[in-house]
Amino acid sequence: MLNPFKRKKKPSTETAELPADVLAIIEGLSVVARSDDDEGNARVLVQVAGNAALAWYHSKSESSRMISVLFPDLNGSQIDRAVMAINSKAKAALLADRYSTPHRPKWSASHWEDRKL
Repeated sequence: MLNPFKRKKKPSTETAELPADVLAIIEGLSVVARSDDDEGNARVLVQVAGNAALAWYHSKSESSRMISVLFPDLNGSQIDRAVMAINSKAKAALLADRYSTPHRPKWSASHWEDRKL
């Protein structure tokens, strides 16, 4: 007779669930939409709360690198999940920035002659 409570497979040691401390830090990240770069691509600055030195411009590769540096014990699935959480915060920041204030055209001192008065 088969025992229904006997495990046939070992449970997977790799989980995608994030530890509570990592979730708390991700929730506390300061995510701010910045002005577009020279090619017109949107930029989002991500900063760890309370530490101005831990800041980077969000991209999937850069956020993945920073998460693996900040939390070396996370596995690949957990890093991917953390990057997805940061990505959703970045998208929300971009949407809030786009629809909250009227955008002025990008301007720099090199465009002084082009400016119409």
